[in-house]
Amino acid sequence: MSKSIITRIISSIEVGEIGMIRDSKRLEAGDFCTVDISTVLGRKQPVVCSLTHLEGYDFRLLSMRTPLGEVGNVAGLEERYGMYNFAYENNFQTVRLCYDADANDLYGVYMRVDLAVLPDDVNGVNSLSIYELNKSLEALVECADMTERLAFHQQDIDMEAMHIESRQLNRANDTLRKETSTAKLSGKWQLAWNKKYIQLFEMLNKKNNSQQQLWAMNHQKPFIKFLTAQQKTEACLSYLANDIQDVELEVLETYFYTELKLYK
Repeated sequence: MSKSIITRIISSIEVGEIGMIRDSKRLEAGDFCTVDISTVLGRKQPVVCSLTHLEGYDFRLLSMRTPLGEVGNVAGLEERYGMYNFAYENNFQTVRLCYDADANDLYGVYMRVDLAVLPDDVNGVNSLSIYELNKSLEALVECADMTERLAFHQQDIDMEAMHIESRQLNRANDTLRKETSTAKLSGKWQLAWNKKYIQLFEMLNKKNNSQQQLWAMNHQKPFIKFLTAQQKTEACLSYLANDIQDVELEVLETYFYTELKLYK
């Protein structure tokens, strides 16, 4: 992992208390920091950030993940899906609910947002911006907190409950790009109804999956959000519209259609 890009990411996070992860196994898996966030309602919404290489692609994956509980919580989330599904599916397009049946911690079910980290350009500037990072983090926290309140109104997982060894870190002056720039949409990209996101859609040629199966697919496949549509499974890749660049459009579209071949 590049210490430079990690330093820039950490220094660009505008909310919460940053903790640099010290656990060697987590570091080996790509986790590099925690963000201890309190919502406007005074509730806790801890986030773990990781940066990993995507095999076969020339960009890295920045994942921000917040827990919804152990694997047993998946039943309650599925049972009460109708209480939060509209906002989850229509207002928070980049946020994905994931189910990891093999997890033995509070990340059995969790929500995450993925961002692409491309190589720096010739001027040392990265495609990832402060705007993208913080808007994505904001959406993740809002969606997860809404879901947790509606599905498990007494539950409020905090950083202490996650038992992650970390040390508090001060932000440096080296940050991500402050400016935003928007490219003209190309290929199969569409502007979402709320104009906040751009999206790719593909209907899969298979029967409708259960919510648990869809959430397990979300866990296994970065970026892609699997939903039910027209009694079939729909794959969607959404990205923030207000700071998209041509190179991001190209690599994400290639990724989307390449990965979906596995489901055809």
